[in-house]
Amino acid sequence: MHSQKNQGFILITVLMVMALIAVIGTTLLIKSTSELKQSSNSEGQARARGYAEAAQADMFYDLANPGLISINDAFTPYVNLFSQSNANPSVTPIVPASAYQSVLASIRGAFPPLNSPGSLTAGTYTSTINFRSLRADEGSFNRNGQTYYLDYSINGAANTFGNRRNVVTEGTMRINLGRQSLNQFILLADDGGSGSNGSSGFFDTSSTYDGPVHVNKNWALSGNPTFLAGATTSSSFIWMNDAKKCAGFTFVKVSGQQASPGGCTTPNTNGKGLQYNKDPIDLPKNAFSQARASLGLDEKDLSAPSKAETCQGLGLTTCPNTLSKGTYLPANGNIVSGGIYVEGNASVTLSTSGPLQLYTIKDQNNKITVITVDYQANTTTYLNPSGVTKVLTGIPNGQLYVSGMITALSGPPRTGLLPGTLEPGKVPAVIPPAIAAKTQLNVAASGQISLTGDLTYKDDPRQVANAQNVLGIISGTDHVTVGDAAPDDIYVSGAVLAGANGRGLKVQTPNGGRPRGAIHLLGSLAESEDQIRGQVTQSGTPSAGYADDFRFDQRFFNGAVAPPFFPATTKFGVQTGWPIQRTWNEN
Repeated sequence: MHSQKNQGFILITVLMVMALIAVIGTTLLIKSTSELKQSSNSEGQARARGYAEAAQADMFYDLANPGLISINDAFTPYVNLFSQSNANPSVTPIVPASAYQSVLASIRGAFPPLNSPGSLTAGTYTSTINFRSLRADEGSFNRNGQTYYLDYSINGAANTFGNRRNVVTEGTMRINLGRQSLNQFILLADDGGSGSNGSSGFFDTSSTYDGPVHVNKNWALSGNPTFLAGATTSSSFIWMNDAKKCAGFTFVKVSGQQASPGGCTTPNTNGKGLQYNKDPIDLPKNAFSQARASLGLDEKDLSAPSKAETCQGLGLTTCPNTLSKGTYLPANGNIVSGGIYVEGNASVTLSTSGPLQLYTIKDQNNKITVITVDYQANTTTYLNPSGVTKVLTGIPNGQLYVSGMITALSGPPRTGLLPGTLEPGKVPAVIPPAIAAKTQLNVAASGQISLTGDLTYKDDPRQVANAQNVLGIISGTDHVTVGDAAPDDIYVSGAVLAGANGRGLKVQTPNGGRPRGAIHLLGSLAESEDQIRGQVTQSGTPSAGYADDFRFDQRFFNGAVAPPFFPATTKFGVQTGWPIQRTWNEN
């Protein structure tokens, strides 16, 4: 009896413990599953919010960068009417209030919803933008431009496996309408240089441009040239190579198409297309404005400075019949009052020493002047050919002008050979900088400018945020030429302008010898007539001269940054437009 009772009690206890364990296990399983679901849900919600914010950021980028082209297009009809009216921008709005709704409608149509890329597997997102109002800042009106404000809201919506998030940002875009600087295009040409049938010169597969391109007339394409920001022309047609069996060079007129009829020429416009019948853009035919600027005179006066004005700018107490050849630093007493002025021909070497900018100028009499600019100390040291040093207060205004030709313009010599493989979009380390970090300079000459060496920035704007250094190179009546003394694969940073009739960026010997690599230009080129800079075989392989490797300085977009005293058109356009976010919320 005693043994049987104990066995029964143990059995009941075991069953109770097993039941308790089962209850605990079930509870833990339910809790674990719930926490797993909660964790998964939290992760999904976080991912959805991240995608929604990415959608909003995509639209913000579109608005602040390529979208400026569309905003400028919306303003263009009213800018054109204003230009024709000869009204005073200091008192008269460029865009009348009655046109605001039309401008808004045009801008809205240019910003369709942005969707997530097809490669996104964990969810989808969509971003939309709404432009609510446009208004003018009448207090900003002046002869050089006007400011307008554009209110917007951006909605970013995302869905990741059923998790939905929606973020909304609101802000205001400040749009500056100013006179359009001629450096706003990576390539601007009045004449494409292609002749009456397109075969005199053409842009081929080796031509790559990552900024806006505009050619007024006589423009020919062959192969697969690349225009990543699209291309425009004032003509109703362009020439395209359409040779039989796609061999040789026979050109046909094309209008409204993105390829030649036979498909031999298919330009890559990155979806931006080729646009015809755009307004022509005029170029200045001389550098008188830059001459006056170097003398500290009114650069808005486009006439040639007289002998008396030149003497006045140079601070000469007596004005000789013939000004001595040499380098002058205009000053009022011991204070710099202009830029740098050179009478006659000269060679110019630009270099840096730490933060200092150095100018080594050999004049027509082979006498050397060295000018050192110290931005931090706000002083300019002038070492004349006789070895006498003078320290002046202030720094030159950024204009160097040579009244004759610049027979050689370069930076310091290379410190070694270029690497076997050149890294796209990057200046090789063996090329020392020519333009100091704080230098903003415009080099102009009445005659030809011959580039004989590299000219690059201390702070490359592609690697240094908010880089300040900028360079302009202007020939008033002749070509800017890459001379035979220039190195293969020459690197030039700056805005180049040769606006006199028939002039442009030229290669001294484009059709002889051997391939010279490329002209690696970071900046912009504006020219009257595009020049032949190299030759290719029928298969498109370079055979002589230089290819074009032009890369747009994104600071130049719409002329937002320009070298000192760099010319602008009489027409207004969107120079800058940056959205400023005011609010953020989640629905």
